[in-house]
Amino acid sequence: MKFVYKYDSAEKIHIADTNYYLRFRSQDLSNPVVLFLHGGCGAADRPFVIKWNSALAEYCTMVCWDQRGAGLAYSRKTAKNEILTKSFISTTFTVSLSI
Repeated sequence: MKFVYKYDSAEKIHIADTNYYLRFRSQDLSNPVVLFLHGGCGAADRPFVIKWNSALAEYCTMVCWDQRGAGLAYSRKTAKNEILTKSFISTTFTVSLSI
């Protein structure tokens, strides 16, 4: 089943010298936000989240985030030592405040 969304957009945000990519889908932006912390080093689950969870956009605002080192935020310049739990937690907090 193909869904039509009132809000369906992509956004690039810049945090601590890194570009991150967010995908928003919702019928009503006042709905509660579900932030999908998908991906991980070298992987991106956004296409699967969008495909299999699209019906959630009726009841919540879905936000899919390409984390550092994943999907559109992947960069060969990102050193392995920059991908630390502490930095993921800090960036997650910053992203959650920006949406």
